[in-house]
Amino acid sequence: MTSADLTGDARERRWINTLIAVHAPDEGQQFNVPYGGRLIERNDAIGGSNYTDLLSLEVQHEFASGWNVASHIGARHSWDADAVDYSAGASSGVRLLHNVWIAARYNPLGFSDPDFSGTAYSAKGFFLKMRIVL
Repeated sequence: MTSADLTGDARERRWINTLIAVHAPDEGQQFNVPYGGRLIERNDAIGGSNYTDLLSLEVQHEFASGWNVASHIGARHSWDADAVDYSAGASSGVRLLHNVWIAARYNPLGFSDPDFSGTAYSAKGFFLKMRIVL
């Protein structure tokens, strides 16, 4: 993504990428490890670059009845500012159809980052989450 000023000169470029590794050792357990990275480069008077990454771990267990519970922890690290924000929470949900789940989630710790919003529900508070696997 590139933003520009009124003269059309690029002032900021962002490269954002996310990888989610999933491991399911048996039918009921699943481990998700999302990693996201963002590089911001500026070519205005401020100049320079900034790298921020997001790493989290979610552990899920689904029972034979279709109900599941999960917990997660995560951290966002801005390397240039040497600042770290944390996220943690738990969820409980149910499988509605073969590949459709709905869950209620609560994070007592959290942060908001629109660039990483698709990676995980990292903000503080309550969420209703629906997941569909195709």
